[in-house]
Amino acid sequence: MKNFAIILSGLYLAACNYQEFKQSPQGMAATPLEDAIVRFADVKSFIFENHCTLCHARYVEYEAVVADLSEIRARVESDNMPKNRPPLSPELKALLFAWIDSGAPL
Repeated sequence: MKNFAIILSGLYLAACNYQEFKQSPQGMAATPLEDAIVRFADVKSFIFENHCTLCHARYVEYEAVVADLSEIRARVESDNMPKNRPPLSPELKALLFAWIDSGAPL
């Protein structure tokens, strides 16, 4: 669990840097976290299984999630998902968006 906290902290910082990068025409300096790879298994176990599958049981399957990526991102960014529950933490959002932004690797 300690490793998960370290990964989430790093991804959260990377996501914050990514937001700055998107806003800056010059970009940003490379960070060691750019080499970190988030896989479907990571987002499945920490996000989809704990926050999504209660209503979206099919989100245990990679193909189902990838088919809905743009919708998932939009709803999570706007805090409309998960429904009737607190929004995802900034760390979990960072993990999800890092996975999506890296091409949603299996």
